[in-house]
Amino acid sequence: MKDNNDITLQKILILLVITVLTVFFLPSCNSGVKNEKEVGTNLNTINVLWQDASRWDGNTAKKVSLINPEKFIINIDGPKSHHTPTTGPHPTELVGFIDTLVNLYGYTGILVMHPDCNRSEFNTDWGGNNDTINGWKLYVDYFTLLNDTLLANKLPTFTELLIETEGSIMGEKADKQDSIFNNIKTYLNQNHIKLSATNNWHSNWTNWKSVDYYYAQLYDVCYKYDKHEGSFGIPSLCGPNTYSPSRCDTLVKELNKAIVLDSLKDVYFIFTYAPEPKPTKKNPKPKPHVDAPMFGEDTIYWCRTDYDTLITKFRNVDPRLRNANTGIWHCESPLSKW
Repeated sequence: MKDNNDITLQKILILLVITVLTVFFLPSCNSGVKNEKEVGTNLNTINVLWQDASRWDGNTAKKVSLINPEKFIINIDGPKSHHTPTTGPHPTELVGFIDTLVNLYGYTGILVMHPDCNRSEFNTDWGGNNDTINGWKLYVDYFTLLNDTLLANKLPTFTELLIETEGSIMGEKADKQDSIFNNIKTYLNQNHIKLSATNNWHSNWTNWKSVDYYYAQLYDVCYKYDKHEGSFGIPSLCGPNTYSPSRCDTLVKELNKAIVLDSLKDVYFIFTYAPEPKPTKKNPKPKPHVDAPMFGEDTIYWCRTDYDTLITKFRNVDPRLRNANTGIWHCESPLSKW
């Protein structure tokens, strides 16, 4: 029989080994967000925090307020979605979250609503009944309902509605976007509300007359570049995205060459902190770095100082980007790890 002291000693040694491996081989991001509010100006490296999955807990409110971005884009699932910490928030949950965000932790920025327009959830979460003609009205109606609820509780309201047509029932073709957003703006009928769109780094969004702001997604670049075929991929940025100053130089150089937007006014450049995809039954061997360049993959995670270095270089690579607005999609990741 082994002595209990021997067993205890073995456990201690195992814990020590795990601790040492964690310190030396896993990224640490504890030096990022300090326990003080940042200044939400155009010089801030994070002008936008954009949720992927919904989060409306107190810790999220606290972390967002500490960074204090110019805009906080809140993901909103449909009124028929489940009541969980990563869905919704439904009206009463939103009231509690905004109250905590603003009145308890002092967030001073703009609130943006991003309804989850994913086609696969249109019927279940929004009660869409396969209405591909007027189904978009459900998003606008819910935007109005949530704002009325916030107003009734004497809380700040959403002043911007971000509509993502890609993967939705609304249609993705470029020649349809102008009419889609014109219809939304007319139906919304609230002049003080800004309407925004999102897509890649080369859309002619200025032709969409009703769109006030544009969020250019600087990720998912792994396809070929062929201007004649209308393909604007950046294959040189595929693969693992491991931090180094030289990697930052490569990123900003290649991204700058690829950005061919008609205008950079009212544009926000968005980087992704989505994690690497996990194996599933349907996809047991998912392709790594699928949305390259990615900054939130566990083994090559970019800490706040890494990200800040990238943005500084991004704003200095070309005079036209000197005052560029930048932000993070899947912000729940850095909010939990920085």
